[in-house]
Amino acid sequence: MTDQPSSAVTVSIAGPVATVRFDRPARQVNPLSPALLHDLTDAARHLARRPEIAVVILHGSDTAFSGGFDLADPGVAALADGADEALAEQIARAGGEAVEAWTSLPPVTIAAVEGYALGGGLVMALACDFRVARAGALFGLPEIDRGITPGWGCLPRLVATIGLQATRRMALLGSNVTAEQALTLGLVDGIADAGATALDAARVMADRLAAKPATPLRMNKRMLNASGIAPLSAASLIDIDQFTGAARGAAFRAEQARFAARRRDGR
Repeated sequence: MTDQPSSAVTVSIAGPVATVRFDRPARQVNPLSPALLHDLTDAARHLARRPEIAVVILHGSDTAFSGGFDLADPGVAALADGADEALAEQIARAGGEAVEAWTSLPPVTIAAVEGYALGGGLVMALACDFRVARAGALFGLPEIDRGITPGWGCLPRLVATIGLQATRRMALLGSNVTAEQALTLGLVDGIADAGATALDAARVMADRLAAKPATPLRMNKRMLNASGIAPLSAASLIDIDQFTGAARGAAFRAEQARFAARRRDGR
């Protein structure tokens, strides 16, 4: 079965395993626009109402999970100029709502990371219970060099996953993490074999999970989230104000204008 909530997001279901693919083929790094984030939220909410689904795989394009928030999207200009406060807050919340929808999905979730998982793309991967990567995948937080802060609950989640000091290197120095380093840090749970894709590896893990008894699988996930994710919510609330505040700074306005110009020029 295949559902298609939008041209960029597709949901395919094979028995107890669903695969959600988000792909913007015209954009090389598969960036997350506000509209795409809304579609990912809708897909998660749709699957939450399907009790027969045990596992959900989240997959970007064949070459990139996602390079992060789409700074070239026309709506993002609302963040930078601050002219429409309501629109700016709506755009700032779009990512957080998508992350929350994926975190709270009752089925176990796996992010299949091909290529880049940067900024908002990294946070969407962190919203999943497991992450598997293709060899050569790259994780990072470029926000520091773009004049903005990581949003959508990124930093609390990342600290909980890889520890404070490794998060400092990513968030303050802008250091990237390779797939191999990510495995050592616990940021990913596996790397695809040579010649295989992250989606191949995710499907193997999904089959293993789907073979477990469904009720304790969901109950264990719910308890793990209550123990490890719920305490992060308070810290996550702060970053909407931080995100929108930083977005009105000169550095981010310049970056947003540069990305928008490149997009107009077809680059």
